[in-house]
Amino acid sequence: MPYVYLVRHAQAEPVGSFCVGSGTDLSLTEEGARCAAGLHRCFQGMPPAPVYASPLRRSVETARLLAGPDWSLQIQDDLRELDMGCWEGKSFASIREEYPRLYAARGSDHALQPPGGESYPAAAARMERALNAIAAGLDSQEERVVVSHSGAMRAFLCKATGTPYSQNRTWSQPYGSVDVLEFGTAGWKLLAAGVSPYRCPDEGQVQALWKEYGAGQQAQLHCRAVAEKAVQLCRSLAAAGWTLDEELLCAAALLHDLRRQEKQHAQAAARLLRQKGYFRAAAVVAAHEGPDDAPQLNEEGLLYLADKLVQGQREVGLEARFAASREKCRSAEALQQHERRLRQARLLEAMVRERVDSKDRSKGM
Repeated sequence: MPYVYLVRHAQAEPVGSFCVGSGTDLSLTEEGARCAAGLHRCFQGMPPAPVYASPLRRSVETARLLAGPDWSLQIQDDLRELDMGCWEGKSFASIREEYPRLYAARGSDHALQPPGGESYPAAAARMERALNAIAAGLDSQEERVVVSHSGAMRAFLCKATGTPYSQNRTWSQPYGSVDVLEFGTAGWKLLAAGVSPYRCPDEGQVQALWKEYGAGQQAQLHCRAVAEKAVQLCRSLAAAGWTLDEELLCAAALLHDLRRQEKQHAQAAARLLRQKGYFRAAAVVAAHEGPDDAPQLNEEGLLYLADKLVQGQREVGLEARFAASREKCRSAEALQQHERRLRQARLLEAMVRERVDSKDRSKGM
């Protein structure tokens, strides 16, 4: 089934004190821009594809930062926020003073809209129209990212799940959070709502994924050995003042060969993790078959290195590990890729050694 990741835009001005709908066009705050740039890392590893956004600046700016230089941007008017009618742009203090009864009534019925405002059913219908158009031409392995707004997203989730519109606040949609949606012949199925893209699977969730989707006992034992090595490298770097996310790195290492039996197994495992709402972990897993030509000393780079220092369940040196895999190369292209990956691993190992050794040298002074 195709999957759509529905993202709420990052934080925009003004924050919290005004009624903001489709009639108020705002730019991201500095914090919002940082959040949106972080989203780019969370969706790395997905094949390049259009990122869809509403025409409002806060959505467009989020989508551009999320997309980065490699993905295109497409604007869809039906993804806009609800029109808030005569409340648009007013402070909540003035709204409470001018419309005390309606304002109070919205405390129990969140579908009540101000005079001239767009209804939740109308917003849900246009959101569904936009999302159907995006998903209609996708095959079962394709995914798309869509950036929209909390009110419109809550309206759509009510329609998709059969939740009364009066209870739309059931669906919390923090800035930069993601709804995971599956599109099929029966329509839309909600798999996760309002999740942080940095959410990381714990040990129990890792075990559940292995039980349901795992490639087998040997792959799991290899992943545990890689996780131990990755954590060891991470802690050595931390002691030298280079801090990475150990929890993320360990979870990604434990799951990096989850779909080992499949062709392009790193991409298959990453796709499954995104469908479960683990976006940052998916990005790390997607990179473990080979980082960029200029690998970085981040979670992706450290998982790649740890994986290349472990053969089966046993820790080995890079030269021994790559000598064994070199024998499997059956073409000039395969040999070229093999040499490229060895260069990347050597570079990462040298980067780790330089960080750790420089700390040791400073202690000796």
